Amino acid sequence: MAAANFKVLRGLLPIAFLAVFVAGDAPKLLNKSELDELVNQGKRVVANFVQDNCPKCATFGPEFLKAASKLVDDKDVEFVLVKDKDVHIRHGVSTTPSILYFREKTPILFTDEMKADHIVNFVQNSQSAFTKSLTDDSFEHLTQAATGATTGDWLVLFLDHNQEESLMLIPTLEAAAEVLKNKVNVATVDVIQEPFLAERFEVDETPSGALTVTFGRGLPAYSKPLFHCFRLGRMYGFHLPQFDVSSVVSFATGWYKNSRAIPVAVPKSPFYRKESDEWAGFEQDLTLDSILAFIAEEEAAKGGTTVNTKEKL
Repeated sequence: MAAANFKVLRGLLPIAFLAVFVAGDAPKLLNKSELDELVNQGKRVVANFVQDNCPKCATFGPEFLKAASKLVDDKDVEFVLVKDKDVHIRHGVSTTPSILYFREKTPILFTDEMKADHIVNFVQNSQSAFTKSLTDDSFEHLTQAATGATTGDWLVLFLDHNQEESLMLIPTLEAAAEVLKNKVNVATVDVIQEPFLAERFEVDETPSGALTVTFGRGLPAYSKPLFHCFRLGRMYGFHLPQFDVSSVVSFATGWYKNSRAIPVAVPKSPFYRKESDEWAGFEQDLTLDSILAFIAEEEAAKGGTTVNTKEKL
């Protein structure tokens, strides 16, 4: 690995720049499993996605190395190189060189000028993820989408974190969220992990395999939007004709007005189950005893301590 790493660096960087590093500190060339391992350790990873016969990669190489040298004393940050094309596709990288910065296991696309000082500022000022993850339990509390209350506008992407096609969208979404910071809240909903939200907003599809082919040239048409902007009790869908930072920011800050406004669906009662189309556990009239029994069963199913709910009331 050391020999291969030096060969790649030598192809990208002048020897004079390599001299500022000892062997152990120079950016390493990582494969998919090595990158995953580093990210899953909780490290902040600055990955320079490169390829062979790439003049821009060679031109940018010294700037990347200078940025790494300025942060060499920060042991929580690793600067690495990635050439594996499968890893490029996995993270939605369509041009080289491109920088993805992983923090809290979440990648963000670097969109500023490819200069060392800009990279250093980016690494130091973007240490936490800008997007939030919404769940069945937290969605309404955080967004207040149905009431149109005071938490501000929300841009929400519905996806499946088990799909690589969904994961491809995250770096660009994070970059848009950075631009929208303090203006629009940006979040994701995993429709597999949060089935009630998927049902509530009638989301029955997520980014498909077609993304692998079309990424960077526009996205395939979906029968329903993947993005929704929630504002003042209404939601506006966006079908993503082009997925890049400027398009997402434009939609969130005004273009949504060109979409049809739909009243936000009120959350269903936790007692309701669509699959049986009836009130869960209540085939007869709702009574205090039956409701309390249902709550006790739900708590027990979650591993909670069984209590006498009626006595608490």
